[in-house]
Amino acid sequence: MERRKRTSMYDPYREDIVAALEAGKTIRQIYDEIICPALNGGCEYSGLVYYVNKNGLRYVTENDGYEPVHICAECEHCGKIQRERFDPMSFCKKAEREILPVVKTSPRWCPLRSRIQGVR
Repeated sequence: MERRKRTSMYDPYREDIVAALEAGKTIRQIYDEIICPALNGGCEYSGLVYYVNKNGLRYVTENDGYEPVHICAECEHCGKIQRERFDPMSFCKKAEREILPVVKTSPRWCPLRSRIQGVR
């Protein structure tokens, strides 16, 4: 018996999704403009996020591409502290917090994030 190849409901729109991501659109914009009208609302936003991340269509950052982020290595408020017996520790002077080594762009609590800027 031959196994059935499993396909996603988003597969027919893969080229459109990739083109939109390369054009700089967020996953929310792609869902609202392309996917939801094409499927007549018969889909969920979280399903599209899962599809994009599972298929490697976009590099997954800590925020999954939901909002623009900056790179801590290029930030004037961030730096490294050399510890005596350990590896250097990344530190944000503005927030007075440690930046974990697993964070590749900037952490969610970063004061320079667009969502947080209006709050502070």
